[in-house]
Amino acid sequence: MPLAQTAIYESGAQILASPTWDKSHNWLQSMQHIAREGGIFVISTCMALRMDDIPDEYEFKTLYPEGREWINTGNSCIIAPNGQILAGPLEAEEGILYADIDLQQIIAAKRMFDVAGHYARPDLFNFSANESNS
Repeated sequence: MPLAQTAIYESGAQILASPTWDKSHNWLQSMQHIAREGGIFVISTCMALRMDDIPDEYEFKTLYPEGREWINTGNSCIIAPNGQILAGPLEAEEGILYADIDLQQIIAAKRMFDVAGHYARPDLFNFSANESNS
């Protein structure tokens, strides 16, 4: 959702919480890209869910192969504005991730690449978001 990302970047956000069901390596790469592109910290949260967490009364459990332990393995992580993973990914385990963040890293990242600042080309492009419907 590039336009939503642009709105987030232009808002001056420093930390983006991004909950998802996607546990894939591709999702982690997307989160790293968004952190780097936006010069923001990203907290990507993905539910770690075991088969045993779902009551047996729910029929959809039979759709999963016999012996499967995890429905979703999670892969939550915390990412710095330069795209480096600071904590996680936490895969196939429950837990809480912690990371010390230094907001000065945002300034350093945006000196290199600031999509809503000096790279935005306001002489060519004008972006607006309808905030009255949010």
